[in-house]
Amino acid sequence: MRRNPFPKKKSKLPPLGKAIVAARVLLDVRDEKLDDKAAGALLREEVGLNWSVLTAAQYLTGKEAVGAVEPLPADWSNEHLSKRGLIEAMWFANLVCAQGHPKGSQLSAGLAVPAFRPDGEIGKLLREVQAQLDGSTLSEARAAKQATPAEPEDR
Repeated sequence: MRRNPFPKKKSKLPPLGKAIVAARVLLDVRDEKLDDKAAGALLREEVGLNWSVLTAAQYLTGKEAVGAVEPLPADWSNEHLSKRGLIEAMWFANLVCAQGHPKGSQLSAGLAVPAFRPDGEIGKLLREVQAQLDGSTLSEARAAKQATPAEPEDR
């Protein structure tokens, strides 16, 4: 029997382990505790695959990570993260994958990613909250949105 010259690589971590590492690194990058290069090195060391910050975000939007985190009890935590922290990282990952591409393309096929696009349900809600934080009223934010002409789509 011939050996495959390109063997399929597997992570040394189970799905929850990958989700914890990805969440921790993604939140540290967001909070500017790690830069992209250090984050990538940490991900490759801990996950055992050629992961980057984008790969971590994409993983957190996927079925495997969601399936590993959902059944955890609400009060679950380990030395690095709580369930709430995991969910926060997953929300942030969905936002990154929905709005991180300069041309507006999704960076992940995660099921929740479309809701985080600027025109998605959560994307609209986030814009309204940001408008309130910026000092404008909700009605002013909605009026400004309606007054802004739609940009043509790339084809």
